[in-house]
Amino acid sequence: MVAYALICTVGIILNSLAFWVYFCHVPNSNSIIIYLKNLVIADFLLVLSLPIKIVGGNQVGSAALRKIYCNFTSCIFYLNLYSSILFLGYIAATRYLKIVKPLKTYAFHKLKSAKIIAGITWGVLLSLGFTYMLLTLRKSPQNSASTTTCLDFRKGSGIYWHVCLHVGGTVLFLCVLTGLCFFYFQTAKRLDKSPSPSSLKKQTKAKNNILILLAVFLVCFVPYHAARLPYILTQINVISGCFWKKTLYHLKESAVVLSTLNACFDPVIYFLFCKAFRSKLGLEKKPKDNDSHNDLSLHANTTHSVHDQSSSGHIKGAKESNINRAHHLEPANALDYSNY
Repeated sequence: MVAYALICTVGIILNSLAFWVYFCHVPNSNSIIIYLKNLVIADFLLVLSLPIKIVGGNQVGSAALRKIYCNFTSCIFYLNLYSSILFLGYIAATRYLKIVKPLKTYAFHKLKSAKIIAGITWGVLLSLGFTYMLLTLRKSPQNSASTTTCLDFRKGSGIYWHVCLHVGGTVLFLCVLTGLCFFYFQTAKRLDKSPSPSSLKKQTKAKNNILILLAVFLVCFVPYHAARLPYILTQINVISGCFWKKTLYHLKESAVVLSTLNACFDPVIYFLFCKAFRSKLGLEKKPKDNDSHNDLSLHANTTHSVHDQSSSGHIKGAKESNINRAHHLEPANALDYSNY
């Protein structure tokens, strides 16, 4: 519980700072900003749920507090955990499309689409969470001292729904993890294809940013999902050995601590992925005038190239010229997104 208290303290400080910067000083300029803001909300709510988790999860409070923890706080905790997983996946997917396929415009890139996706994500997760709470409500066991797990507060459909949600969460996690690995290797492959000596540093930064996102994902969420399903089997007595029950319980609890570290690691992602965030903290280096002029020219040329390619499809020579010019500019365009 000391670990939770430390994570809660650090997490509240870092995420309060992130909340202030993003919602008071960073405009909704692109889809990644939308996903980052929703990630801030998820992390902030997660750390706010930790105090009750510390008291209720440690079984030092009353049976009523334990019931609140099991039926409400734990639900909020896992809801925000999986919303963080999804928004990290959205961010990685957006960067992949912008770097690997910069000349194509997807609905996924649009600001309005990002807001709709974020709204649907919260809507679905909240619906599942409320259904879970309604199906698991029941009176506290008569012998509250024997209540060692939150499953003791559930019966019938509540137990079934508990197992189904955790299995579904694991499947969702594996899908996002597979996507993250694919996005990283494809992005690295694309940037390595057209190395530019003048922008090698920025290319490396673009790859490292996604690698850091993947590393945070692996450290925080893989141990939890590796331990969670075997632990569920002990709760429903598929695994009944006393040794295995205790071992898997302690493994699960350790993995949950790692998963909450995500709320402390995500501010690193905010720093790396958002130039406006770094600027507000006074940590963004001002580019030289020539570099700024070149970046603007490259952005204008890339935009013009896309327009020319779409409007001159009937002229083969012009099309080939635009494609060649686009390939020449793609690395620079990809590098622009290393700052978002």
